[in-house]
Amino acid sequence: MDLRRSKQPKQLTVFLWLCVWAFACLPLFTDKLFDAHDISYHLNRIEGIAAALRDGQFPVRIHPNILNDYGYANSIFYPELFLYLPGALRALGVNLNICYKILIAALNAGTVGIAYYSFRRLFKSQYAAYLGTVLYGLSLYRLLCIYVRGAIGEVLAMMFLPLAALGLYEIFFGNPHKWYYLAIAFIGILQSHIITAQLTLYVCLFAALIAFSKLIEHKCRRLLAAVKAAVLTILVNLWFLVPFFDFVRMGVKITSTDFVYWGNTINPPSEIFAFLYPVTKGMTTREDMPHSVGINLFFLLMIFIAFCIKKRKQTLLGYERRLYFLGRIGLLFGGIALYMSTCLFPWILFKYVPLLNRIASSMQFPWRLLSVGSAAICITAVAVCLILRRDSKIPAKILFIVVTAFTVITASVLIDNHIYNAAVFGDLSLKAPLDDPNWVYDGQYSLKGTDIDRLAERGEIAVSANETIQFSEITRSGGTLTLSFTAGSPASGDYVELPISWYPHYETTIDGQTAENEPGDNNVIRVYTEGRSAGTIRVKWKAPVLYRVMEWISLLAAVCYPLDRKYHFTRRLLRKRGQAVA
Repeated sequence: MDLRRSKQPKQLTVFLWLCVWAFACLPLFTDKLFDAHDISYHLNRIEGIAAALRDGQFPVRIHPNILNDYGYANSIFYPELFLYLPGALRALGVNLNICYKILIAALNAGTVGIAYYSFRRLFKSQYAAYLGTVLYGLSLYRLLCIYVRGAIGEVLAMMFLPLAALGLYEIFFGNPHKWYYLAIAFIGILQSHIITAQLTLYVCLFAALIAFSKLIEHKCRRLLAAVKAAVLTILVNLWFLVPFFDFVRMGVKITSTDFVYWGNTINPPSEIFAFLYPVTKGMTTREDMPHSVGINLFFLLMIFIAFCIKKRKQTLLGYERRLYFLGRIGLLFGGIALYMSTCLFPWILFKYVPLLNRIASSMQFPWRLLSVGSAAICITAVAVCLILRRDSKIPAKILFIVVTAFTVITASVLIDNHIYNAAVFGDLSLKAPLDDPNWVYDGQYSLKGTDIDRLAERGEIAVSANETIQFSEITRSGGTLTLSFTAGSPASGDYVELPISWYPHYETTIDGQTAENEPGDNNVIRVYTEGRSAGTIRVKWKAPVLYRVMEWISLLAAVCYPLDRKYHFTRRLLRKRGQAVA
């Protein structure tokens, strides 16, 4: 259905959005919160943001209440822009269960809206937009990430993948002036999940490799468009990227290159298109987790391949050519992603090439490629539905009903299994145990050598090698730790170790004067008293001027570019109206 001839009522579109959104949110409509692999970690992120906002941090860099109030730099290493909504609600006193469910409901709504817009623009068809909304909004791997894995960062990133596909198409084959689609998508992905941003970058580089001739045609205008998208993406994300790399150089655990990623593939490969699978109570092991993009997509892929074989010697023209082209591109990228997620791909060979080993280790699990694969395969699925409608003369309504029913049935298997078999994580009184090391993935964003179990055991105490130093009670207020001390026999090398994990840019003062600090035992903050016999120590994390400058640059880029586009759009519109009047 061509956009210019589309007369579908807006009410139908809104009704479809609501139906897909409501079905994707079914497990949320209860007073319980069901367990998922990573749910504890993301609940902790919400608690950390809430505590930081209450302390006056903005943007949030350090979660002050995590690990028994020792603090944790989660916001530096894991983008949390889209968690500010539930974090702010939590800071206002809304319970954690509701905050988490609001986050899931919002990301489902965002996915539905972005999928609709992207498929509509990509195929120039309202009908394609409806199909794409259903297929992607209820895609099995996306629902799996929400309800079984609890991989909220990855699901947030998946929200922008259809828009990234649209942006890539416009830059390489469509209107390069619409490069902003890719920039917006990449900004959203990078502010959601760094690993998915890496995968998306690899897809972009692969696309540039196979379509390099398109980039350099017409005086490299497409290459220039790609550069513009990259520049805007970097500018808007400077507020996150600069602190990230600043902390990385200080030596943080993150993921090491000895991670056994080649043992985390999909085995057997038939799981990719599984329909019936067990989801056991608790769902705590990889073996209990289905790795499937859905049998509905498998059948649509097979139909598309059959059409490609049938049409291999025919000349395709007009819109039909566009459909087959989009379908083949989706099949190429989706097929590669699905293949690389399985045990059939020789991942183990990567460990012998240092650069490839580092790249693969950062991805952790090859089956993460199912996120990219799902988005690409959905493009092929929409293309084949439009081909079926044209070539087989199947009534559009019948085809849509059949595809939707098949998709709903496929998704229902996962949702029903989850609702009836998953363990209950908590009820409406849920609170996060902030001193539990398991809630922070064993402290992968701590300094190397930090034993987070010892931090939990250490408690709220100050320690000094000088036994004559006596301490007052430790107080915390507004993100500042305060402690007074007296020393019976002060010495020049005296120091005090405080119950805060050391990170760069902690400001320490004694009686208002700057005092030197460094990582102490188990990487807690060590403050040197420099021979003082008494004093009051204050410790507070303070963003350096460079961070503030980057925040302003990012804000200006995020605000000024849309305003500039609106200005030029208004000028063109007024010019056209003036020409029409003349």
